Amino acid sequence: MTQVEAIIIGNGIMARVTSHLMAKEGVFKKALIIGSEALPTASTQNQVWLQSGLIYPLETEKGKREAELCIRFGRRLNEMRLKSMTERFGIMAVASEQEAWRKIDFQIRNGFPQYDHILRPAEVERLLGRDFAQSAHYPEGTCFFKTPDQPFDEGGLLGFCRDSLRSPSSGFSSITGNATLRKSQVARNGYSLVVNGEEYDPGMLFVMAGVSTKQLLAPLGIEQHINIHARRCVLMRAPIITDLSADLFVDMMSHLSVNVVTNGLGEKMCLFGDVQFSLVPDLTQAMTDRDVTDDDKSKFLENLCQPQFFPQLRSRLIPLMKDNANFSVCYKTECDGHLPWIFPSAKFAPEFPNIFVAGPGKATLAWYAAQELLKLAKINIQTGLERPIVLEEPSYQPLWIDQK
Repeated sequence: MTQVEAIIIGNGIMARVTSHLMAKEGVFKKALIIGSEALPTASTQNQVWLQSGLIYPLETEKGKREAELCIRFGRRLNEMRLKSMTERFGIMAVASEQEAWRKIDFQIRNGFPQYDHILRPAEVERLLGRDFAQSAHYPEGTCFFKTPDQPFDEGGLLGFCRDSLRSPSSGFSSITGNATLRKSQVARNGYSLVVNGEEYDPGMLFVMAGVSTKQLLAPLGIEQHINIHARRCVLMRAPIITDLSADLFVDMMSHLSVNVVTNGLGEKMCLFGDVQFSLVPDLTQAMTDRDVTDDDKSKFLENLCQPQFFPQLRSRLIPLMKDNANFSVCYKTECDGHLPWIFPSAKFAPEFPNIFVAGPGKATLAWYAAQELLKLAKINIQTGLERPIVLEEPSYQPLWIDQK
């Protein structure tokens, strides 16, 4: 049995950010990251834009605090790759001038004074093109404005996090395999981890396995405290078929997001997302069902191109429907709220100490959740923030399972 100071189970954005913070501070001399070989991560399959929190309703206290966390900690994620959030931007459409100014004021208060106006009609057409700017579905009073939402190439955010751990001095190594937890009378904490036939004895275990979390923790009886949902989403990749000039367009009225991304060949394309999703009753389905169906494609086209949305795109999208390679199925995993929840195993199973679990949530909040998880593990880190995060009272804490 191999002893390791720390093991991180997960290959998504949360696991990578946590590992990045650990490596940056030199917390462990030797640590291991284990990624599943059977399950593509949501970070790779779906995370193509870093949202600023403006999708939340700022008129509610909960929405405002979630937005505040997103815009502050989203900036920290972006700084991991030494890029400025002012280099690229998104365009958002909302139903009224009042809603637009509420969001613009929020941006200014949180460090983005450059996004200080509602776009003029000429600006809207130049940035969005006629396909979107002149769509008949926008009611009178619709307003467009720039946002600090950040578009990424597919899997790009996860890639940036992986790159941060490539230094030989980080002390982190990665393996791919299907991990299994088991009780052990000889391991330091009463449990061991088996991966690819090798048994490990972790001093600390960090579990960020997304949809696999419940199944992984089941041998220790901890899974009963975990409630995870999955939503099945169909995304469409298409050559640049619109005159969209902005890198990202988020339409709050049709629930459409369009990213201008780069594929593995370096070619620019449009990625249409979030026009269709459905709850998955059985989480094991999310681990196996990743093939797009004819019904998926038909519903996608119907939702996007119905008369009240963007019917002008139908003739250009139909030829792309024949090739399944233009689509991908991903599963957004989340808990009861948008915030990732965290908890230590000692709260529910004191006989198995030093397990720290983070449930799935918004990728934009990965830095926030990782920071709080490490605090829970009594690992001191320097956040590197220019100023402390101070939220309006009452302060908003991470979602703890035992508060439900």
